[in-house]
Amino acid sequence: MGTWTRILGVILLLALSSSFCTSAAGQTQKARTEFDLIENLSDQWLVYDNVYQSYVPYLQDRYPVQYTLNLVLDPAKYRSYRLLLEAEQPCYLFVQSKLVRLIGAQERVSLDLDSIQNLAKSQTLLLTLYNPEGHAVAPLAQVVFPHVQHVQVATVTAKDELEAKLRTKNTFTNFLIVAAVFVLGLYAFLWNYHPKAFSQYFNLRFMVPGALREDVPLINKPLSGSSLLFVLAHSFLLSLFYITVQQSSDKLFANILVVDATGQFWPVVQYFLMMSGLIFALLLGKYLLIQAVGSVFKLSGVTHVHFYEYLLFSRVFYTVVVFLQFALFLVAPVWVSVIAEVVIWIVLLFNIVRIVIINSVLSRLTSAKNLYLFSYLCTTELIPLLIGIKILIK
Repeated sequence: MGTWTRILGVILLLALSSSFCTSAAGQTQKARTEFDLIENLSDQWLVYDNVYQSYVPYLQDRYPVQYTLNLVLDPAKYRSYRLLLEAEQPCYLFVQSKLVRLIGAQERVSLDLDSIQNLAKSQTLLLTLYNPEGHAVAPLAQVVFPHVQHVQVATVTAKDELEAKLRTKNTFTNFLIVAAVFVLGLYAFLWNYHPKAFSQYFNLRFMVPGALREDVPLINKPLSGSSLLFVLAHSFLLSLFYITVQQSSDKLFANILVVDATGQFWPVVQYFLMMSGLIFALLLGKYLLIQAVGSVFKLSGVTHVHFYEYLLFSRVFYTVVVFLQFALFLVAPVWVSVIAEVVIWIVLLFNIVRIVIINSVLSRLTSAKNLYLFSYLCTTELIPLLIGIKILIK
């Protein structure tokens, strides 16, 4: 347990250091923000009318329950201003159809319009508030100009000329570092306590058709305790990949919760854990689907090999991609959004290549007719791939 304990110690040390630095800065300097009202946009919300096939002004009497309310802004008109939003009920904020954050009930949110324009790269901004229960009252929307007054609190310092400054926080970068350390620590744990299985986990030789041995424990015992631990570790890796791509592109994989780079740390962690659990359940569902379809086409003898090959290619590919994503976020964040769009197409190409290789591997291990094998792969691989394309490519 020595390695695992050290990993946990590093994570706790990072968390405590961040908390200490933040609290110390807060005691030295407090900020109170006041706003001057520039324009009230609360009566400029729009709804989509199916009759007119266009956006029309939101009238509460005519549209008593609306799930989505839209606001169109000209960023050039409001340079250096901020937008205040407040809703009676929790709702999700979209900018240019991209999920940005969750707004709590009666939570006042201040958005920098210049930053939003740079992010959206558009001359016209479309903001959407989605409430799954329906908007009963039009949300507050105001364009304001901020005045920040700094109130100095007396502190004892060795030198009067030294002044503490508030640290700027990037929640998503902090989360990315902690999540990467966590996943790396999990792999270190598996490496120390299951070295033989770990060597099979990343055995690149088994990626070559004809080199696979069916007596490998991870193949013939896919639901054993050690095998499930490796599947769980892979679920955390995939969750980190999907959240990173979702954060840096306009593709939404599971817009149940929101990844907000400027929000709080723990909601992002909860989202990461939820996505990991969902992916873990989907991987187990993938195995059950392979088993069920394999029994229908009388290919039960190769289903374990199929599931192992599926995971093997996925492990190697996503380990490399996540490492490159992590390095890019830390070294060149300006390129992240551009690379994210390319990564999506690379993932789709990877899935197609993986299907071709799996077909080659399984055809060597079974004497079934090509039609049976093709139907089997269509059900277990091609259909899920088409569903993924439908979700990702909008």
